[in-house]
Amino acid sequence: MSTAAAAAPSDEPRAPARTMWRTATPGVAVAVLGLLLLLPLFPREPAFALVTIAVAGAVAALGGSVAQDGERLCAFALGFAGVLWLALAVDVHVPWGPVVSWTSTGLPAAALGCVLVHYRRRHPQARFERALPVVGLGLTVGVRLALLPFVEPTGLGFPSDAWWPAPWAGTLPAVSALWIARGSLCVLLAYVAMLGWRSLHPPQVRRSRRWPVLVAGTALAAVAAVVQLVALVLAGSLDRHASATATGAVVLLGVAFVPLVRAIRQGFGAGSVHRLPRVRTPETAAAHVREITGDPTAELLYCSVDGGLLDMTGHRRTREEETRPGRFWAWVPGADGERVALLTGHRDLGGDCEALHEWLRAAGPLAESVRPTVLLRTRLARLTALRVAEELAHAEERQRFRRDLHDGLHQTLAAARMDLDGLHEVALNDVGGTEAVIAGLEAKMAVALDQVRSLGGVAAPPEPDAELATVIDRAATALRLTPRVSVTGTRLGVLALPVFLLVREALTNVAKHAGAAVVDVRVHSDGRRVDIAVSDDGRGGAVVDDEGGIGLMRGRVEELGGTLALDSPPDGGTTLRASIPCV
Repeated sequence: MSTAAAAAPSDEPRAPARTMWRTATPGVAVAVLGLLLLLPLFPREPAFALVTIAVAGAVAALGGSVAQDGERLCAFALGFAGVLWLALAVDVHVPWGPVVSWTSTGLPAAALGCVLVHYRRRHPQARFERALPVVGLGLTVGVRLALLPFVEPTGLGFPSDAWWPAPWAGTLPAVSALWIARGSLCVLLAYVAMLGWRSLHPPQVRRSRRWPVLVAGTALAAVAAVVQLVALVLAGSLDRHASATATGAVVLLGVAFVPLVRAIRQGFGAGSVHRLPRVRTPETAAAHVREITGDPTAELLYCSVDGGLLDMTGHRRTREEETRPGRFWAWVPGADGERVALLTGHRDLGGDCEALHEWLRAAGPLAESVRPTVLLRTRLARLTALRVAEELAHAEERQRFRRDLHDGLHQTLAAARMDLDGLHEVALNDVGGTEAVIAGLEAKMAVALDQVRSLGGVAAPPEPDAELATVIDRAATALRLTPRVSVTGTRLGVLALPVFLLVREALTNVAKHAGAAVVDVRVHSDGRRVDIAVSDDGRGGAVVDDEGGIGLMRGRVEELGGTLALDSPPDGGTTLRASIPCV
């Protein structure tokens, strides 16, 4: 799987390759060792011997399976725990066996704690977790070594006439020593269960880690603590071997839980208890992804026709940003093996490689059924952008037509009307001055005719190409402005025309109302949104009027799914900002 926090991510999700012999070899080796050590015990306690050998072999086999996931430290801890479990039964070998069995009891629990702390993590930071070696050794070997000088030597397998270095030997009854030993083991198991709970629900992380090894280990520690608590209450009637047999049965169930869950996931896909949504829309697919992964930041990004990425609203996302270091990502394959979507989320999402691989394979049909809807939304967004651009262009041209009609042709015709009124008076008083007035009227009529022709020849603004800054400069020059223009980021595509018209309308307002000496225009696109800012140092005091030009601009921007804001304090200049999602 791909998780940039751990290593460079691969393009395709892969499940770890497992081989049966790598899993079985450690378990068989430990089981053979246990069989050789416990042969003398079979005639007297066959159940205890069989359970002990089975537990040791199963735990060592689980270590071999974990090693294939790359968790070598956890694999070593599990193998070590399997060997130490055999030490519970070596008290049959007198005189050295009872001492080894007594002092090593509980060390498998400490090894289990090591697995829970270090699984998928290399360096735990909390003091509660880093205290495991001290707490584990103290509650197992430390407590039992402290009890040795006070117990009866014969209880440890030594002859009654053997020399014992402690003069106070036998002062502690065997039942009391067993009660103290089981109490310390019960405390250790409770501590290990708390470590497992913290690993399943790490602090400051919103999603839990539902990994089979952690779930099984935590449940095993909790149940084993309960078993030892019962054995503690029945210390007088339940010997060490009976308690170890009961605990061993619990361990076998916990070890069997891990491959069972993996088999279920392979058969039905990870999270098979969560059915695919019956109504398959981008929204229900997104909710399903967050539910099944337990990650509120998880998201499906769909592949577009041109190889880009689209979110559920149809807006573009950049692959570089979504596959950045520190964030998990993996491709979702379709029925034909082609990529149909990209799953992104928290970097811990790729920890359970098997589960995520199987779920990605099962989620392929979901992504394939939702992808056409996303592509349709993208197409509609593009058409909306073009329609809004055309409406902006027509609205701007209508305003320009009315302005030119008022400032040009209207003034010329009014002047001609005044000359006609004066022509009547001149014709009555001065016949020679009539020719001069008629010549002036002809000149004014010629100007009016030229203005009418120019109005008829007004065309829509050209669609700007990649050099958006040049087009903005040209429009500003026509308005007798010299702004500082900055256009950065990715190409705007179909948004180039709406952005140009928005900037030109803002510059027109600056030229008509601001009286500014300095004008700045900034346009930046990061592939997800286009940010536009037009600022000046003019008189300020502009307001957003729903019927005015700024109100119309805001309506067009909101129709494109964006936002527009105006900051214009009196005598403090004006800044107009807009943000439009890319399509």
